[in-house]
Amino acid sequence: MSSGKKMSKEDGEILANADDATKNHTAEEDALYGDLEDAAAAPASSDTSGVNKRPVLYDQEHVDKLKHQVNQLRAENQVLKRNMGTLYRTAKAELQRKDTDVSRLYSQLDAAGAAATMS
Repeated sequence: MSSGKKMSKEDGEILANADDATKNHTAEEDALYGDLEDAAAAPASSDTSGVNKRPVLYDQEHVDKLKHQVNQLRAENQVLKRNMGTLYRTAKAELQRKDTDVSRLYSQLDAAGAAATMS
């Protein structure tokens, strides 16, 4: 303790217990992670049998089918994007129309309420 106070017996016991806990924790860590040093020291696998393999070749018919499928998917994607945009704009316009109707109805209700209180 660097504050200049003498360490009490209780403080000494707390520090001793903490030191023991640290020692036990280190022993547990060694048990858990001790094999990592062995794994790090092991040389990397030198299996290069997959490196020189020839790439898989597809016949032209298969490639053409895939290209056709890609083109179909792109066209479908464009249609879906256009439909989503149209749906969004329609929903937005519909919400605006509903808000206008609600505001108009509240105005009518207020006018009717004011007329009823005057009579």
